[in-house]
Amino acid sequence: MTRTVFVAGACGKTGREVMAQLAERGDTKVRGGSSQSSQQPTTVAFHWRDQPNWHKALDGVDAICRGHPDVQDAPELITQLIAAAPGAHVVLISEQGAERVAADGWVQRPKPPSPATRAAGRSSARRGFSRC
Repeated sequence: MTRTVFVAGACGKTGREVMAQLAERGDTKVRGGSSQSSQQPTTVAFHWRDQPNWHKALDGVDAICRGHPDVQDAPELITQLIAAAPGAHVVLISEQGAERVAADGWVQRPKPPSPATRAAGRSSARRGFSRC
């Protein structure tokens, strides 16, 4: 079964990566949304302050992937986005670990626990990425 996933912020660093990983799956139709112009045919115009046009981006989606919008009223906007696509599965991408940003702009992943630590059940590794 093919699912349609909308990725808000598709032209950003995280959005581009999410779009690429979803497209590789083969069972997912990916639609990106961005306030920046894009040459990608799968990316549509989407801006947090243009709610009347959200329906173009959200029409027929099965899931929405989004990080935290960089605006003052983010919780209200995310609530409105969810309401605009009733029945869609929603994945909010965490910004956990943002204090560990490396010089290249990517968050450093923690080292995986050693086999001995895993065997003892003492793993403190966190998982920060959720698949749509």
